[in-house]
Amino acid sequence: MTYGQYGGRPAIAKLTGPRDGPWRWYFDRELALYRSFAREPAPVRLAALLASDEVEGVMVFERLRGECVCETRAARRSLGPALLEAVLDSLDAFATLSLEDPRWPTLAPESSVTRALRDRLLEDPSAPIEWVCEGLALSARRGLLPERSALRAVERVREHPVARASHGDFLLRNVMATEEGVAWIDLECAGAHAQGWDLALLWVNVVDEDRAVIERRVERLGSPAAERAWAACALFAIARERLYRARTRVDERERAFERMVDVLTERLG
Repeated sequence: MTYGQYGGRPAIAKLTGPRDGPWRWYFDRELALYRSFAREPAPVRLAALLASDEVEGVMVFERLRGECVCETRAARRSLGPALLEAVLDSLDAFATLSLEDPRWPTLAPESSVTRALRDRLLEDPSAPIEWVCEGLALSARRGLLPERSALRAVERVREHPVARASHGDFLLRNVMATEEGVAWIDLECAGAHAQGWDLALLWVNVVDEDRAVIERRVERLGSPAAERAWAACALFAIARERLYRARTRVDERERAFERMVDVLTERLG
């Protein structure tokens, strides 16, 4: 990220990194999505797209007045009831978008991109159920999850193959508290995802005292099958966190993951 001015307005430039493979696909999706939402706004506050360079993989956005809810993947303190409820309300608002809405990008990944996404356990809104199921199975093979838990989780997701409009990478560092309320950034993974995915990723990365609030939202998903599918998504979210932070690290965070895996495995039924 680079901060500066564009056309006399405070702005921020986002460079996506390597301009091939998954990152190119993510860039193309995100650019298309921001252009669509410029024509017809999203139900969640987003920064305005000011300019882009498709060759270099750069997008320039207005700089929102506010700050990220968290600067790291995992929160280190409670969000507080009011902010947490506002963050959860933004998920519900975004989920009102139909998956048939013409604003969604129709860019399908090439086979080589799909292989790279699966290998790295990266989000794939073009296959909202399959990427989770395949990722769970791969997580078991890599030792990121107990095999029994992972395979049962696959069953639970397939029993409730419901997708909804989601952020896809719903980390608190991708959520801003602004003067106009909660806003979202980094939409490269936005689109169709398993119904409980955003809630699962959030649950794994907040502090203990905030999890009970999120679990009350999980209860609103509508059925025991939906709640079990959410637990399966949360197990996959843990596997990804372990992969990204190096599985060999044994610290309080890893011990917390072990406790969460036990709790979630029980919830799979």
